[in-house]
Amino acid sequence: MHLDADVVATAALSLPERVVAFWPGPVGNRLRRAFWKRRLGAMGDGCQFGVGVVIGSPDKVFLGDRVWIDNYVHLLAGAPAAGRSMRMKPNPSFRNEVGEIHVGSNTHIAPFCVIQGHGGISIGRDTGVAAHSMLYSLSHHHRAPGVGEEFDGDYAHAMKFSPMSLETEQAFVASPVVMEDATALGLGSIMLPGSTLGRYSWIGVHSVVREPVPPGVIASGDPLQILKQRFGKPL
Repeated sequence: MHLDADVVATAALSLPERVVAFWPGPVGNRLRRAFWKRRLGAMGDGCQFGVGVVIGSPDKVFLGDRVWIDNYVHLLAGAPAAGRSMRMKPNPSFRNEVGEIHVGSNTHIAPFCVIQGHGGISIGRDTGVAAHSMLYSLSHHHRAPGVGEEFDGDYAHAMKFSPMSLETEQAFVASPVVMEDATALGLGSIMLPGSTLGRYSWIGVHSVVREPVPPGVIASGDPLQILKQRFGKPL
């Protein structure tokens, strides 16, 4: 059955997001493209959205051409709420605004990934993020800014990890996360606030990236170790 593009777009806008997110088959794919085309900050040609995709603050999400956001991926954009106890750390490799998620052309984000962009995330072109991986640009911190390591024994002065705790008992650190062009993040891996994956570098499965990774390397593990140069010598 052929569906006119305008008809699909109109239908998508009139349906609840949850209905669009789980509509199966080719019709569901077209509905999701039309639905998110009207809501994202920018979206190139040929993008695909799997079932169960969730996008928070979609106006802060920018996709290139032929980006595939696979099944049950969560893209969580938007700057951190004002008034929180927050450490903001710069990442010189990030050239966009805090709270934005940018994904380059020909990139695939595999099923069940979480891309949490409250501190800012940039994923380059021709890049792969394997299933169950996570990019976190904001996280709880164990100590409030300006407070030393000494503890006076007062329960209220110990920072909590739960978002359900009082705001005065939570502290955060935010810093952009960057995957440069033609990079890969292996199955079940994590990139933490402030980390950068240099161009052409690949990360092995179940790894944790905390620091900048140079271009053109294969690295893996926790703690992360560089295993080899992809091209025989440093770039």
